[in-house]
Amino acid sequence: MADNNTNIKLSRRKILAGLGTIGLASAGAGAGTMALFSDSESVQADVQAGTLDLTVNGQNGVVTILDEEGIAPGDDGQEKITVKNAGTVAGLLTGSIDSVQDYENGRSEVESEKDGDSEGELSEYLEVHIPGNGWKTLSDLEGQSYPSYTLNGGEKLTIPIKWHLPVTAGNAVQSDRVTADMTLSLTQETDNPQGETGTGFPQTSYEKVFGSELKVSKGNYDLRLKDGGQSTADASFSAGGYASTYQSGESYDFELEIADDGETTLSSNGYSVTNTYSGSFTRLALIASSRENGATVTVEDLSIDGAAALPNTLESDSGREYVEFSDLDGSDGLTLTGTVTFEYTGDGNNGPVELLIDAAE
Repeated sequence: MADNNTNIKLSRRKILAGLGTIGLASAGAGAGTMALFSDSESVQADVQAGTLDLTVNGQNGVVTILDEEGIAPGDDGQEKITVKNAGTVAGLLTGSIDSVQDYENGRSEVESEKDGDSEGELSEYLEVHIPGNGWKTLSDLEGQSYPSYTLNGGEKLTIPIKWHLPVTAGNAVQSDRVTADMTLSLTQETDNPQGETGTGFPQTSYEKVFGSELKVSKGNYDLRLKDGGQSTADASFSAGGYASTYQSGESYDFELEIADDGETTLSSNGYSVTNTYSGSFTRLALIASSRENGATVTVEDLSIDGAAALPNTLESDSGREYVEFSDLDGSDGLTLTGTVTFEYTGDGNNGPVELLIDAAE
């Protein structure tokens, strides 16, 4: 919450205390009594939280921004949308194109001769221009995000969206129809480390200066650190030797501590392993990998140097899901903490169930 959006009002009165002494006299005796005067007042705090409210063309909810009929090869056009932070707190505006869906919408004789498809091809030809992304076909834009922008409280931003249907589209797109969603999100700006999520391996994994593993595989429970040259330090515990290392369904804390001299320690559930790498890093990625049928890897409460990471959760129940943090300063070291839960059947014999942590320049 920004300082200028927090209003704290306090009222008080000075407390007056007096000390009085009253003397009483009687024949043959003297006595004294003492009393403290007191007064009390209540103190009230009035805190007003800021707001974050994204509107598109002055509306909340679903807004239709592009609705064209009867377009032909060679046609083009432009629509403008106005987004506004109708709240009081600065936010980071992000967006993406999703749910691109083609419809054949009937097929003329000439279209049937041109293509043998029955699902529509308009998204493969229709070119769309969004600032920061250049000209791309609608199908190529699907799943892509466009550059973020800081939108202060009360600020507006106009986004031009251009479209063009090339003459090369020809008869293949006759009567075709396409729909798509543009998702806009406004998230409060924060100094907390913010990551990007995705499926598979992030680029960091291919360029890593070191990697680490927390793994359940074939009855073994591993902690492992690898430097860029794949030199390995590990601690492996057999199910018979230490069966409770990573029990299915149980949550375990983990910590990856990277010192400024490159010494790195991975700790979890009372065990740790240390290795040293050479180089520097600015990116850190966590990959939840589930290659066993029905197994799940869940990471929660992620933090970097004591600050909650955004997002601070990660989960995979099939394949690999990752979160990648960029623009980190690893020169002074870094500490990553969180909890991990492995849910699996048997002893992981169908494939490793693991959390990978990689770092790259």
